Amino acid sequence: MSHESEDQTGSQKDERLQDTQQSSQMMAAQAMEATRVTVDEVKERMERGEPFAFIDTRNPTAWNEAETKLPGAIRVPADEVEQHVHEIPRDRVVITYCT
Repeated sequence: MSHESEDQTGSQKDERLQDTQQSSQMMAAQAMEATRVTVDEVKERMERGEPFAFIDTRNPTAWNEAETKLPGAIRVPADEVEQHVHEIPRDRVVITYCT
């Protein structure tokens, strides 16, 4: 096999790997089901010991201006979720919030 063929094969493998990674990220994003919950519902579930991950989706300006920030929340601006989907835990309920 020539070096040109080997380079092309390596390039094709890289492209397939990128396609697979992108597909996995898209599928993960689509698999998340969104439902609305109230503060009281979250509080009740927390009191029962249910684990949560909180995702703060406020834009940087709103976040910087906010007087209250939830300790331990993962900051992911709403328009950047796809780039950060790997940071979102899959082993617990995820609650997103914004202003």
